[in-house]
Amino acid sequence: MPPCTNYTAGLVLDQLCSFLPEGSLGCFSVIHPAHSPEIPERWTRVPHAERRRPREHWGLGRSERFRSFAIETLTSKARIRSLARSAISFGKEFGPDLLWCILEGQTLIRLALPVAKGLNIPLHTQVWDPPGWWFREHKIDFITAGRIKRHYEKALRSSACVAAASWAMAEQYGKDYGVRAVPVVPGLGVGLARPVGTEVHARPEFLIGVAGQLYASAEWKSLISALDAVQWSLAGRKVRIRLLGRDFAVTTHKQACIEFLGWHSQEETIRLLSEADVLYCPYWFDPVFETEARLCFPSKLITYLASGRPVLFHGPSYASPSRFLKENDAAVFCHTLAPDGVIDRLQSLFSDRSLYRTVAANGRKSFEKHLTLAAARESFFDFLGM
Repeated sequence: MPPCTNYTAGLVLDQLCSFLPEGSLGCFSVIHPAHSPEIPERWTRVPHAERRRPREHWGLGRSERFRSFAIETLTSKARIRSLARSAISFGKEFGPDLLWCILEGQTLIRLALPVAKGLNIPLHTQVWDPPGWWFREHKIDFITAGRIKRHYEKALRSSACVAAASWAMAEQYGKDYGVRAVPVVPGLGVGLARPVGTEVHARPEFLIGVAGQLYASAEWKSLISALDAVQWSLAGRKVRIRLLGRDFAVTTHKQACIEFLGWHSQEETIRLLSEADVLYCPYWFDPVFETEARLCFPSKLITYLASGRPVLFHGPSYASPSRFLKENDAAVFCHTLAPDGVIDRLQSLFSDRSLYRTVAANGRKSFEKHLTLAAARESFFDFLGM
């Protein structure tokens, strides 16, 4: 994904690339054929080569597993070599000092080391998600998954530095792979932050704000079930959920009040979230996702903390965002899927005004300390050795 404005990955890269001096960046993109990135005008002047990404997603069933194995094997032998030659040729024309590669998907994981070796420059890798999630989501056969994981680990061990998705990942990868790892978490401009809330809004309804992708589906369903159990009413107020994002799946057996506002700019998203009384951040309880929960960091949390309203974190205590929020006393926590537990934590925001003020204020402090553009720039330059 090149730096762009219409995909989460592209937005993150747009921010990180903006820290670099003009003329210092060349971009070789291997893009999924279904993606149409909207590239800002300032990046159209950057040297850029684009190639089509090989198939990386497979279906269920024995025949699909066989196709995955057969085609992935061919891809690793022919298509990857071709892409590597193209990337090396592009790199030699540009003349880079180092290779910055995001290890996302089997194609880029396979390309990282061959391209770095072909250009004879240091490899700096960035990780947003551990590969296990990708393997499950894309139905990769277990033999191919094992091969890709070995490529992944070799790329990490060969890296001059790793940009980790969280503080927890940087700590873990440093131990596991003997590599220098720096947490590179996206940030937002301080000017986008909204005033810190001191209490629930004075209106006849209780508004729960939700933004971004809801990949933690079991936790989301738990919230809906909890609200169903109380007829979508808390402390005498009707409950409304405000959803901001590309798509959402909702199943309820009760009369519900949900507004879906679609995709908005970051500034507008923060404004709309600041109108909520609490911001809901679900994370996986399922042991299948334990590695991802321990190591990843949800980008929605950055937006939430800039919005000035308390966060309800709904996930396991060992999760990376849970650890971050607890260290900063910056959220209300719900570590259960039981509907009673969810309702109890929501009602605590009504009954304990001191809790409400403290969590909102500490959320702002943690944003200003760790999640601003200045903090992101500093960690990114540390990752690049600049």
